[in-house]
Amino acid sequence: MTEGPEVALSVVVCTYQRLRGLRASLPAVLDQEPVPGGRETLVVVDGSTDGTAEWLATLQHETLRVIVQENRGLAAARNRGAAEARGRAILFLDDDVHPSRGLARAHAARQREEGAVVLGPLPLLRRGPVSFLAEGVDRWAAALAERLADPAYTPRLDDFCFANASVARSILRGTGGFDEGFREYGNEDLDYGWRLLQAGVPILFAPDAVAWQHYAKGFRTWVHEWRSVGRADIALWRRHPALEDALPFASLAARHPLRRAVLHGGLRGSPLVAAALAPLTLALAAAHRLRLRARLLDLLKWLPADHAYGLGLRDALGDGPTRPRSLVA
Repeated sequence: MTEGPEVALSVVVCTYQRLRGLRASLPAVLDQEPVPGGRETLVVVDGSTDGTAEWLATLQHETLRVIVQENRGLAAARNRGAAEARGRAILFLDDDVHPSRGLARAHAARQREEGAVVLGPLPLLRRGPVSFLAEGVDRWAAALAERLADPAYTPRLDDFCFANASVARSILRGTGGFDEGFREYGNEDLDYGWRLLQAGVPILFAPDAVAWQHYAKGFRTWVHEWRSVGRADIALWRRHPALEDALPFASLAARHPLRRAVLHGGLRGSPLVAAALAPLTLALAAAHRLRLRARLLDLLKWLPADHAYGLGLRDALGDGPTRPRSLVA
């Protein structure tokens, strides 16, 4: 922890090559209601080369500290922010979320009451028409908030998203923080969430700690991320074999035959499947740019995503003999 007076809450925002989005979101992070016991804001620049560090250097705010490091991935950036923080609790925010003005205060209040992990809702930020892809993100966020708001609900693996989550500093130290082996997109949240569950850490929900997601990804970026998720799922399975049945590849048999076929095409590295999907991917990317919405588009989006996921599984498994039982031919 950096020397200096302790505060109630440290807000940690990690960013990589997202200057435009950070310019839009950071003002709301800095303009929070006062937190009893004080707060600070740390922005960790994870090797950005887009002028982020230079822009941050022009800002003057009493709560702001900037940390610049070489690119090491989101998990390492979060750990760096937590290590430098002076807060009794650490609030992690993604660089594309726009927090409500009372968000930090709401997290700090729950941390004073319990000392735990506190998750907040992540509804979609709506500014004009949104595409079928963004609508899917909003449905995911609404379903997550509904589950977590139920007092009788027991959190599960896929509930963990640290885009808007606070953790007591004592818990971070006791559980080891994020696994820095997860360098590319995917699963640093799930890995840490699973370890928190195994440690019996209380998981709380703060419905008034709202952070709106500004979803600005292109369709091809979203598809590419599913290839990363495939690799990350194998990495997670290797770390925690007991999680196999909770990971997407374990539910192959229950998928629509088309989805199952394209995923297996990815697993085999079939060029014919890739060629067949190329026109569909182009059409869906155009529909996303035009902010179109339709149930059919929402269903069709999974075909290129499942294929990319299968490619990611293939990347991670290679020709090795050890593979999850659900993927054994």
